[in-house]
Amino acid sequence: MDTTELLMRDFKVMREDKLDMLEVVFHGPKLTPYEGGVWKIRVDIPPEYPFDPPKLFFVNHIFHPNIDFVSGFICWDVLSEDWIACYDLVDIFEDFVPQLLRQPSPESPANHDAAELMEHDEGEYKQKVIEYCEIYARKEDILSESSSGYNESGSEEYTSDSEEGSRSSEDESP
Repeated sequence: MDTTELLMRDFKVMREDKLDMLEVVFHGPKLTPYEGGVWKIRVDIPPEYPFDPPKLFFVNHIFHPNIDFVSGFICWDVLSEDWIACYDLVDIFEDFVPQLLRQPSPESPANHDAAELMEHDEGEYKQKVIEYCEIYARKEDILSESSSGYNESGSEEYTSDSEEGSRSSEDESP
């Protein structure tokens, strides 16, 4: 599986005992209201992967029109209708998720409150995103939860040899 590629690109990856699920630590993209936020994203890999897309869930809360606030499920065409088998987890975490955070689509919301606020008062929307990042996506909270090498369920954690073991999308230009 392409988890090795994620590790080679300095993402922090935690794998459960099950081979069809993992978690990736993701940093909010630079020059967005999500900058500075850190999330764990659960990846559910279907048996037909890479022909069928994985399902992605933000483990900690995020305020975004295309992400369900309660379940964390990402409602997104590229992970359903537009998926092609040449895409992989690196594409998801280096390109697709950062792009989704840079350009939310309020036309097809999973979080109607976020979509409505974004459409009617973008400044207030951005302020709420920042507020939620400060509450739910604090780097020290997320990284300390997984710094022991095992999470509470006993799953193994894999990291690269980089300083923090997770790749920050902050390094990418918008």
